[in-house]
Amino acid sequence: MPRFFKDILPSPFSCWFSRLPIFLRPFFFLPIFWGHFSLLPKPFLSPLTATKLPPLIRKYDDKLEVRNHESAKSLVADILHYKTPVSTKAIRSGIVNEPIVRAQYRRIIRSDHSNFRLEETGLVVSTEIAYIGASPDALVRFDCCGEGLAEFKTTWTHTEKNSKEFAEISGTCLKVNEGPIKLVRNHMYYYETQMLLGVSKKSYFDFFLMTSVGHYCEWIRLDEDLWQSCLPKLKVFFTEYILPVLFTCDLKTEFQ
Repeated sequence: MPRFFKDILPSPFSCWFSRLPIFLRPFFFLPIFWGHFSLLPKPFLSPLTATKLPPLIRKYDDKLEVRNHESAKSLVADILHYKTPVSTKAIRSGIVNEPIVRAQYRRIIRSDHSNFRLEETGLVVSTEIAYIGASPDALVRFDCCGEGLAEFKTTWTHTEKNSKEFAEISGTCLKVNEGPIKLVRNHMYYYETQMLLGVSKKSYFDFFLMTSVGHYCEWIRLDEDLWQSCLPKLKVFFTEYILPVLFTCDLKTEFQ
């Protein structure tokens, strides 16, 4: 059986699927496409993206037992677009200001690196686990550092602070003690960077945050131990929650 099917199908399904004649196997997936015809323009084969990683891993304990079934169902509905997308002022502000942050990043980084190139990119699907993916804000290349990714953020609160002042405020995504400013390692942004790196296999990640009076950029590498600890939870969530709903659509009416 191809690796893709072994990864996405629970073991009872995969055993049965492998015994089907090849010409019948496409019909196995007809219920998915039929039940989700309205969702086909959206990324079907990669529903678990980086923005969903932080809430997903919090659903499970160390024994891979789900903490709250209803909360997990709600996340499924969110991932499969059964619920109306959340649109807050902060989210809208981030979307509107992303081109400004991108231009600022380009201007600053170009001055420090030779032959700098920045390209927009869409959904990146894992070549090893076909149901996970990520959408970085940009693909970047330098002669000195090779190829990596970049993510652009802007502050909604404390916009008048520079990066050091912003990091000194409790609850923000940055922290500063006696050492340099860093992205908080248990913040959702850090987990997103790790999934982006884990999926794309790129060597580094530029996290770029801009306030109205300054900016902060951190070069981040993949934390292999952290990423490997996330993978079992991603797989269990997909096989126990996402895949059954793709076949039954049992949440569609509940959340629409």
